[in-house]
Amino acid sequence: MPETISSDCAKPERATALEMPKFSVSRSSAFTAQQVYDVVADIEAYPQFVPLCRSATVNRRRVEPNGLVHLSTSLEIAYPKLAILEHLKTEVVLNPVKLHIRSTSDTPPVKHLNSLWRFHSSPQGGCEVEYVLDYQLASRSLQLLLSGMVDWAARKMLAAFEARARAIYAGSPAPVAGNKSI
Repeated sequence: MPETISSDCAKPERATALEMPKFSVSRSSAFTAQQVYDVVADIEAYPQFVPLCRSATVNRRRVEPNGLVHLSTSLEIAYPKLAILEHLKTEVVLNPVKLHIRSTSDTPPVKHLNSLWRFHSSPQGGCEVEYVLDYQLASRSLQLLLSGMVDWAARKMLAAFEARARAIYAGSPAPVAGNKSI
């Protein structure tokens, strides 16, 4: 199945100084829902493969009796060409039963950040990956500078997760050539 993008972000409108465009994408994957979930849930490995991620630390981990895993994380994001280095603290909830991952933050450099990953098994094999991102930066100047890059950055990140899944699950089915998949 080809990639689908929500209509409000296929062509993100120029963001005003007060809001950022929302981004959502759905992609097919030849890997299982569990495999892709495991790649995205491995936050401490992000510096090895996620573009611009210089470091990732899980500061606190709490597992609930129902299986939900709550993480407090710190990410260091570097934009070398712009000489920008940002530290992002997020609260992450891993749901290994439903195969959902939600991240939130309301500390600078963001005013608010909500992201949601969902992984669904596909009847044809593999899975469907849904990713939704909604955020606003705390700095007006940084927001104006990066407003047109949301789509590009999200696509680069998805491609990094796809490459990581291929590297880890080399013996597993690989995405079909020409198919936009994760």
